[in-house]
Amino acid sequence: MTSARRRLVLLIALSVVSFCFGACPQHFASEFAVEDIVSSSSARSAYVQCLLQWEAAFFSAGLGLDATTGLTHDGFIFDLTTGNVSSVHEFSAASKEALHIPILVMAIAGNPLAAELLSQSAACDGCNTTAFAVQLLSSKMDAYEDFDSRLPGFGGFLPWFTISNGHILPTWDWTSTVPSLDNGEWIWTLYAASKVLASNGFTELAARYEQRLRLQQANAKLVFYAGDGLVRAVTSIVNTSAQPSPDNYKQSGPPDFLDDPYEGELFTVFLDLFGQGFTDTDREQMWAIKLANLQPVNFSAAAVGPITVQRGWWYSAHENWKVLELPYYDIPLVAEVFINGEKARTWNSVSSSLPGLRASTNDPFIQYVSNNGISSIAFQPSTARSLVTPYGAFPLLIANASVGLAWHLYTLQNNRSMQTAYGTAECFDNDLKLVAPIVTWDTKMTSMCAILGSLASPSLVDLNRAFLKQDGVYERFLSVIQAQYSQKFPLVVGSELPFGLPPTVR
Repeated sequence: MTSARRRLVLLIALSVVSFCFGACPQHFASEFAVEDIVSSSSARSAYVQCLLQWEAAFFSAGLGLDATTGLTHDGFIFDLTTGNVSSVHEFSAASKEALHIPILVMAIAGNPLAAELLSQSAACDGCNTTAFAVQLLSSKMDAYEDFDSRLPGFGGFLPWFTISNGHILPTWDWTSTVPSLDNGEWIWTLYAASKVLASNGFTELAARYEQRLRLQQANAKLVFYAGDGLVRAVTSIVNTSAQPSPDNYKQSGPPDFLDDPYEGELFTVFLDLFGQGFTDTDREQMWAIKLANLQPVNFSAAAVGPITVQRGWWYSAHENWKVLELPYYDIPLVAEVFINGEKARTWNSVSSSLPGLRASTNDPFIQYVSNNGISSIAFQPSTARSLVTPYGAFPLLIANASVGLAWHLYTLQNNRSMQTAYGTAECFDNDLKLVAPIVTWDTKMTSMCAILGSLASPSLVDLNRAFLKQDGVYERFLSVIQAQYSQKFPLVVGSELPFGLPPTVR
């Protein structure tokens, strides 16, 4: 039997097993060929089914999720060999909620892969996934509303928090401060939840989500706006027990404003489209301040390039979170720039002989490495360490699902310990050959949300696009983002170049 025929037989067998019995082995990556992932839709489907089976273990109550409230835990540390958990990160943030809510919302809206992921989790175990998702959304809202009633000074926004006896409590270092970036990521998932619940007949719960959005709309300017187009990255709250008022909020520490064109932009879009009390001048000033950090830069490596991309901060994959939530790809110029950016990401790994893609991540010693990116196309220099992570592929999965899955698989194949009892591990150091014995929302569910939305529908972007149109603000979104990028990207080169592929494909 030829090697090609053997791979075909294996793919068929894996498809039958994964679709019918959910019996993929823990180290299933070795049973797939990267070249098949690039070329075969059946290979991609089989691979994703195996991922769903094993990633679902992360949702274990008490581990990835709080058993009482359904709120997220940041993640947990465990033994890579035995799977024994040694420490649960019983803290979280709005940004972690922003990765769980979309999965629930997509399942309710009819995304079959999102429903399959939920059905594989131990808490559901084949249950009615719509009812399961609605119950989790209801439990979350109970906790959000309880927090508001006890600490109204947060204005409907969340600090970094812990969970105690079913109650959200600010972590020790966020007792009277609140971030805009994480809340911006969360807001657009609440927006989708309110609309999807309403359109599927869950009107009472939908109204509660809508009320939360109205609270945030009413308080966003009070809490975060410093005037003259400046949006605070972190706001200090004078009295968290007091109702929102102008004199209850001030800058936290040295001046630090949300002027990035990365994931922080999600909050600016919310202020522009839905924030109450903003004048046209306020809106113009907010976007003008952000424009300085929106910069083109050309990437080149070996014989590849130049490729025009948007300059990153570190050029970590997580900086592209905004394309996971809003329809930036509906603007041709923006889509061209972002797709180019993923081509650069792949060619950087090819030219550096990295077995995966870079992104901010916990290292094998559980130290968070923010500066794990690409120095040549970033404002800040990156580490020289060879840290690669599966979630480095999440924006690539949006740009090109087959190439994104190929890099995702290639990362797993290059270190067997990356496949754990809880699905994919955080990252590995290719020089030290060590795997990080931790799993977190940021480095697991960014990829999963991208996979669910790229290989099935509706995605979170699909949903938010429809709702922006429904609310009459879609054209405003397109025009303001188009205006930003057209000012800074008069010429884009390298769009005709292919993506860089893992060595086994070339």
